[in-house]
Amino acid sequence: MGEARHPKPREPRGQKARAGLAVFYNPYEAGAAGAAKVLEESLAFLEAGSFSIEPAPAMVHDIATARQAGKFFNDRGLRVIIVHLATWAGDDSLVELESWLEGPRAIILWALRDMNSGSLCGCQQFNMVRYELEPCEGDIIIGRDAKALETFDKLVRAYHRLNDGSTPGRKSEDETVQVLISDLRHVRVGIFGARTPGMMEVAYDEFGIKRVIGPSIHAMPVAELERRASRQPVRDMEAALASFKEAFQGATITASPGAIDVAMRNYLALKELIEERGLDAVTIDCYPSYMGRACVAFSELAGEGIPCACEADVHAAILAWILQRLSGGPTNHIDTLDVDPDRNTLTGGHCGSCSIRLARPGSATVAPVRLANEGACVVFPQGEGPVTLANLVGRESTFRACVITGTAVESGLVFPGNPVVIKLDVPVGEFLDTVSNCGLGHHWVVGRGTHYARTLDELLRALGIRVCKVL
Repeated sequence: MGEARHPKPREPRGQKARAGLAVFYNPYEAGAAGAAKVLEESLAFLEAGSFSIEPAPAMVHDIATARQAGKFFNDRGLRVIIVHLATWAGDDSLVELESWLEGPRAIILWALRDMNSGSLCGCQQFNMVRYELEPCEGDIIIGRDAKALETFDKLVRAYHRLNDGSTPGRKSEDETVQVLISDLRHVRVGIFGARTPGMMEVAYDEFGIKRVIGPSIHAMPVAELERRASRQPVRDMEAALASFKEAFQGATITASPGAIDVAMRNYLALKELIEERGLDAVTIDCYPSYMGRACVAFSELAGEGIPCACEADVHAAILAWILQRLSGGPTNHIDTLDVDPDRNTLTGGHCGSCSIRLARPGSATVAPVRLANEGACVVFPQGEGPVTLANLVGRESTFRACVITGTAVESGLVFPGNPVVIKLDVPVGEFLDTVSNCGLGHHWVVGRGTHYARTLDELLRALGIRVCKVL
């Protein structure tokens, strides 16, 4: 739909208060077609106030426009943002907008008097989310009358005096850690499906993750992935299959043509959703009903810089993003399968969704997934060299992590997936004691190299996460 034409913002004179205006709408809700008119009428109404108003460059209706608005308000140095809902809208768009605002900002929520639009219930939802992330009194203004304008004048003038120094940020001496803390606020993790059945361990605290660590979580049904996959154009499928054959040239392929077709459809659908929803990492409820359908897609995406985690493990997806940034390469998401005290080794692996960049040349096979004996996985043992392992579990009041280092050694295909045998830099007994005493989970993320292990440890501590250190 077309956007309203925005008048040139009035420059404030002297100490005149300023406020930004973002009109939100959901394209599927009643009233979406009239959102541009809502913006026009709202600007005219606010012009009568005692403050200057600066509208966002576009109405907010998805993650991209929320991000655009947040950056605009931040660049303009606006302390007060009026969020006006033309219809009910998803609260993820508000969280995205706020993640791009630095320093203290006041959000004033504004609802229409229109029961069909869902504007008021949307404002209440936005307010609940904001309170949960940072408990404080909220402001919801309803309608366009003299009392509403009087309230706007009072609030904007009061909040305009917000001082940048009033909210101290988390400090670290490491510049890399500071950059990561900032960037984590903008990370969006996509999860397809619910948490994996039988794995309460991977349950995640969405509010706690946002408040403590930074990323936003975007949940989608697996059915949406399948719907997108089923409608991929023939031309795109042909190009994807050609790319697959080139990437896996020389690999043994025992998976069926039908399984490869499903894998490529899911790959294209995932790329489409990643772009559309602004995702930086993904995970999926794959076990047991979706085994082997997303593994090749995850392998391809990991090679393209999108970290992927198995079994709906949001914490692992976040760790994979961090380790990818620090190591400069893809990661391996493993179960801890075995330890050998005599060799001081840990063996881990999952079904087969790693980037082929982690394999020795010529070692990869595209095969049906273990247990289900269907679908397609990228099977190979991880190559040798120094590695860093990390684990993250819990919720806001119990977040805890562990960082250890070691060396991946030659192993062969000791497990039908992406196994890695790691000679630990600490005694196996100490590792097991730490896992037991700290209540760590069975999922670990393995990144190549050890040069960044201390930085990772420092980052987790700076975020306020308890680190069970065995470095």
